Amino acid sequence: RSPSISQLPQRVGSHARAGARPVCFRAMLLLTEPAAAHVDPAEPLLAALRAATAERHRSIDTLFALERDADLTRIAAVLRVFESFLRGWGPRLRACVPPVLQGWFDAGDRCALARQDLYALSLAPRDDDASASVALPDLAAALGSLYVIEGSALGGQVIARRLREATRGGFDSRFFVGAGAAATAARWRTMRGLLRDAGLDQVGTTTACAAACATFDALALAFRSELDALSTGAVA
Repeated sequence: RSPSISQLPQRVGSHARAGARPVCFRAMLLLTEPAAAHVDPAEPLLAALRAATAERHRSIDTLFALERDADLTRIAAVLRVFESFLRGWGPRLRACVPPVLQGWFDAGDRCALARQDLYALSLAPRDDDASASVALPDLAAALGSLYVIEGSALGGQVIARRLREATRGGFDSRFFVGAGAAATAARWRTMRGLLRDAGLDQVGTTTACAAACATFDALALAFRSELDALSTGAVA
């Protein structure tokens, strides 16, 4: 059985004192790809999304601060926020994508995985919908928001590995592991293909970028409130 959230930080600290490899979460949780990664000229929507969200990428990296240490309080906050966000966002997003893509979308749904991690840490899910402020009126908005959420799965692979190392196997996150490295990379290739083939005009591109920014903003807002709740013991 996985240790509770109250036990894990102490275990991480003891491993560090014992000379375990220090944890470095420099891969941003919500960073789809390194900012300097090459963007093919045939991918204008991807380039627009990267440019529109660049400052939010940097801001949320600073906010999450996962690069400093294996802080399980922050990991717990991330899990509660994503479970809440995906629970409300998933059905709305699914309704925006064509039927041919719904099976692919369902296969990547990580909400249940976040909930399983919370139960393993003896934490209850939030009772709100962290995605409520993200409008998804059409496919363009859906693609912009999906860009952020699919990108988060890539960073999750790095976090899962380093979290496992830091806790010496004490906590093996289902959410961060997701479908595994190979399947997650394959999903991102599919995501890039969807963006490349979307054929959005300028209005659609603007809508997609606004939805991507709104997704970052909603996650950041929920994360701040979650950290406050966890630090004051308001989360049981």
